[in-house]
Amino acid sequence: MRVSFAAISFASLVLAGCASVPREPAAALAKAGQTTTAATQQSLEGVAKEVGGITERQLVRAAIVQCEATLAQTPPPPVTQACIPPVWSPAAEQADLANQKLAAVIVLRTKAIGQLNAAYAAFQAEAEYGARTDLEGAISELSGTVNTLSGAVTALTGGAATPLLALAPIVQRLAGETADAAQRRRLMQASAALRQIDGRLVSAMTAESAVFENISATLLENRSRTADVLLASGFTSPLPTVSDFLARNDLGGLGDVKAADRRAVVAARTLTAYRARRGIVTANAVYEANIKALGELIQQHERFEKDEGVSLDSLTFTLGELTAWAELLSSLDQAETEGAAP
Repeated sequence: MRVSFAAISFASLVLAGCASVPREPAAALAKAGQTTTAATQQSLEGVAKEVGGITERQLVRAAIVQCEATLAQTPPPPVTQACIPPVWSPAAEQADLANQKLAAVIVLRTKAIGQLNAAYAAFQAEAEYGARTDLEGAISELSGTVNTLSGAVTALTGGAATPLLALAPIVQRLAGETADAAQRRRLMQASAALRQIDGRLVSAMTAESAVFENISATLLENRSRTADVLLASGFTSPLPTVSDFLARNDLGGLGDVKAADRRAVVAARTLTAYRARRGIVTANAVYEANIKALGELIQQHERFEKDEGVSLDSLTFTLGELTAWAELLSSLDQAETEGAAP
């Protein structure tokens, strides 16, 4: 994932507010919001798939192990009796339900971030003199999604329910209000609404990241053990993983090694386990950087609403950190898809 920072390349400048219509700082804040939400949305795309696949991987691993153990008996029973799908236990069903709740939160959070990006685009259009856009509609739709997300987070964590987010309507123009006064009011109202929504998303992502961190050990064991079984049983060839390792480390091409060679299998298992661990650590770092970036965006909203302008230096630095972690996570996901182990 690559995020362009051209939109906030002026981050070293402090854009001062004005007593009339703070169009320039509003536009700067809007662009920063769009850049931040774009980075956030793209940085954790693969996490829902990773969490949602826990039970599936566990069942396949159990089925293979059970089948091989039964066939190893003397004399072996008929395959139709030995190789049957494992029966779900109540504990497994409860664990799967918890995993699906987390996956649902991730999907809703991704949707909310996408709508937040659109709301910041509407905010930017409002900041431009004479522009007209459905700013209130964008924020209203977003607040509904955020309320749904808050409910999903409550179901996931079992914590206290979060009060519904109720935002005042952004009226186009009040009676007796000048055009400049109306635009200033709309910008300030929109900033306050976006700030509150950002705050809800920080809370939701903090809860999401805490749950993800709590199941990190389970995720790591789940992926590593599944890979072990698939490699050891011959379902997956270890050669692509080992070949990629050799190429990346300038160790030459793959020699005359067969897929069933135990040395190739153990090398691939080692690389796969290492990759899984790196993926978990990197995902946790991406969560932390996302939460930090949204928190700094909230601070800029507060400055804007106090007519103190916006200063984007710190946010730009954080987005650079987020991009670095996100690109690493993306490379790990891509390598997994291609059967390689970075």
